[in-house]
Amino acid sequence: MRRQSKIPIGVLTAILMVLAAGACIIFLFPSGSKSVVEDFYEYESEAEFGKSWDLLSSEMKQRFPNRADYVQNRSHVFLQHMDVETFQYDVSLFLRK
Repeated sequence: MRRQSKIPIGVLTAILMVLAAGACIIFLFPSGSKSVVEDFYEYESEAEFGKSWDLLSSEMKQRFPNRADYVQNRSHVFLQHMDVETFQYDVSLFLRK
């Protein structure tokens, strides 16, 4: 008998996409990456998903071409589906020294 995962695939995908977006920002903007990543996650934590979409790389925007869809999906996943009330991140985990 197959066990069902407690984390829905959509939620896991959304989390992975946030991490991928952060990684893309870091590697595409190495000189100012820390401030861009901090801005991105600050916008995400404040549910300002349109502003965080603006910071996505062109490669990530190919994956999420429609700003309105990105905002709606992020809102649905984080605010409604996962019922997120707090958001924490540590940029130093991603940055090269």
